[in-house]
Amino acid sequence: MIEHVAIIPDGNRRWSKLHGLPPLEGHKRGAEAMH
Repeated sequence: MIEHVAIIPDGNRRWSKLHGLPPLEGHKRGAEAMH
């Protein structure tokens, strides 16, 4: 039985750069997607 799960968000800065947004916006959107 699994006791722990780790989630490592990655790519938020690359995503925001690709979309012409500041890095902080990428981090915000990544956090929203996880909720």
